[in-house]
Amino acid sequence: MSSATEDSDGALISMHNEKKKRRRQKSKITKPLSDLGIYTRGYKWHSFSSLESRKYNHVYSFAERAFESICQNHDNKVSLEAHNRKYLTRVYPSGFRLRSSNFDPNKFWRRGVQMAALNWQTYDIGMQMNQAMFAAGSDRTGYVLKPESLRLPRLESDGPKRKMERRLVRFAVDVISAQQLPRPRTLGPEDSINPYVEIEMFSADDRGQSLVFGEGGMDASARSGMSGIGYPHRRRTKIEPSNGYSPVFNDRFKLSLETKYPDLVFVRWTVWSSLDGRSAGNSNSVQLATFTAKLTSLSQGYRYLPLYDGSGDQYLFSTLFCRISKEDPVPVQRLDLEELRAERLGIFRQIGQSVFKRSSSTDREKDHYADRSEPISPEDKDSSPNLTPTVSTTSTSSFLQ
Repeated sequence: MSSATEDSDGALISMHNEKKKRRRQKSKITKPLSDLGIYTRGYKWHSFSSLESRKYNHVYSFAERAFESICQNHDNKVSLEAHNRKYLTRVYPSGFRLRSSNFDPNKFWRRGVQMAALNWQTYDIGMQMNQAMFAAGSDRTGYVLKPESLRLPRLESDGPKRKMERRLVRFAVDVISAQQLPRPRTLGPEDSINPYVEIEMFSADDRGQSLVFGEGGMDASARSGMSGIGYPHRRRTKIEPSNGYSPVFNDRFKLSLETKYPDLVFVRWTVWSSLDGRSAGNSNSVQLATFTAKLTSLSQGYRYLPLYDGSGDQYLFSTLFCRISKEDPVPVQRLDLEELRAERLGIFRQIGQSVFKRSSSTDREKDHYADRSEPISPEDKDSSPNLTPTVSTTSTSSFLQ
């Protein structure tokens, strides 16, 4: 009887010591971050009329597919955007992303989402856009002010179905040269670097709901004349054979885009090396470096752009030398009729060419973050570009020279 009691007491003491040891373990959350935990509280979303949706410190978290499903209902989408003007929302990647790929954060930023959680171990275009978003301007605190259209409350006179105004974004890039490009490890000692530069423009509109026009270089888009989520507009320079140290391109690109989200336009420069020195394309090239920037944060003039490797680390000596020019976004309704016709004539010419000529980039669908099956919501479809422009007496300045 006494032996059994001693064993029982020993077990209790062991359990007590184990609990004390667990309590002494340090938290994996840093002290400054844990101090912020009192300011917000996570809740499961049921509806935007529930009691917790009115609490000042609540945060809703959605998986990306659940969020997209909510946005398919117009009333829910309007309520969601109104909610995000006052309260916090977080969206995280789907559990089906087995390779830890990332979604396009523009898909959620355009709805006012403050926290688009990403897989930081994967430096794909989603992560690159996120890095560009929070590198904008001189702010280094980790906060970026949302565009005014997603921040200020709407007037009652606007009505819930008021369409966002489309704006014309225009800018130009001279890709002049590159300096000391990195040599890929996959190249043999006798293989040469044959670089060319690809420029991509990303917008936050639904797929195919944004008109885009580009001049200069070679069109490398999978869908000429149209842009949106999953369909960036691409153009590239000529190939500079056997020169990875100081290649000179001297290619000028002019790009214009009609979009409802001018503050969510991103530009990516990607430096490739053609394997045979003659042909471009994902199967014929190896990526050397990239740089992504938010268009509104790009400084004008002659710039040395930094370049990053596939893990997001900056190369110390590799740069791109470019000249950047841009104009302020202009409401499409204020454009002169003849100017708008000329702008869209170039767009339709590109669309016509893509119908009769197979695109050279059909095998270059690099944007695995895009959900190709995502349906277009009815209200976004209704707000597609109206091809009958409004006549205005106001004329804008000519395109960037």
